[in-house]
Amino acid sequence: MLVRENGMQEIEKLSSYHSLRFCSRLQAELPAGWRLRFKRGSRGNLNIHLFPKWTCKSLAGSGNGFLFQLTPTGGNIRVIWINASEAVLKREPEGSCLWHFQRIKAKMKNRLGPNPKIYRPDMVERLLDVVAEARQLVEQAALV
Repeated sequence: MLVRENGMQEIEKLSSYHSLRFCSRLQAELPAGWRLRFKRGSRGNLNIHLFPKWTCKSLAGSGNGFLFQLTPTGGNIRVIWINASEAVLKREPEGSCLWHFQRIKAKMKNRLGPNPKIYRPDMVERLLDVVAEARQLVEQAALV
């Protein structure tokens, strides 16, 4: 991989550019109370999380109540990560806040396909569409 003088790989620069483009477009569309959180990861990478304004206490008080994680730099770069699990979905009582949360994340994960990368052609637009759909599902489930 190519590394430039500033130490960033070319792919990190490309990923960072598309991540910022995505965040800029998303921020303009977010409902009141929804927020993007930028957090330094354990390996020095940057993680970007999207948190809705949850009404459900089990999600509102959780640091894991984000819909997705975008990691533009660091060891596990470029991946759009949605922590959705069928096993977790099956454990939750149907109709509960956590059940709806897991179901929405599973739909997002399926729409993006395997191993989604933010720098791929049209991925910013696809992710914006997926977030818009997730937003509707969150509102329909009365989680915000």
